[in-house]
Amino acid sequence: MPVLESHIYDIFTQYSRLYRLRNDADGQLSPELQKEWIEVTFTLDSIFSGLYRPDTQTHESASASQAIRNKVPVEFLRVPTEADVLCETQDNFFSGKLQDISLGGAYIHSPIPFRVDSSVRLTFCTFRDRTPLEIDGRIAWSNPGGIRKHHLPEGAGIQFKNCDDPRLDQLQDYVYELVEDTLSRAHLI
Repeated sequence: MPVLESHIYDIFTQYSRLYRLRNDADGQLSPELQKEWIEVTFTLDSIFSGLYRPDTQTHESASASQAIRNKVPVEFLRVPTEADVLCETQDNFFSGKLQDISLGGAYIHSPIPFRVDSSVRLTFCTFRDRTPLEIDGRIAWSNPGGIRKHHLPEGAGIQFKNCDDPRLDQLQDYVYELVEDTLSRAHLI
């Protein structure tokens, strides 16, 4: 494995390790670990934004996709995306944009107001599947007018719930596809 690929896998592993530590410590890290957290999240943001440009380039092999799935932990990873999504609540049916997604939830940009703790069904297409992915969730928090979190457009954070194995597998495939696409565009795989 080229040195560069090993470095990329280490970044994802480091992120997952620090994420677990942050959760176990109620979001608090020691100053040394906080510095490490800032560095690794900056590196991931750079990778996903397309700004990360390594000196050495690697070429994608036929097994690059499987290597990523074997080595990159995605259980806590929030991956940026710009996918169209249909949102269905008890009161409304509207479209929005996925801003990021993980195995546990997503951020949806939409000018339609979201009621916190209400149920929502999201429907969106993934890269490779012809069948749209439908996931139930709850509105965990709302960001009306981009006031709560200024760096995000107005919308809401959705926590997925009751995700059966086939849907979870399809969701995990989609997250890996986003990671693979990003790394491939940056010539990192």
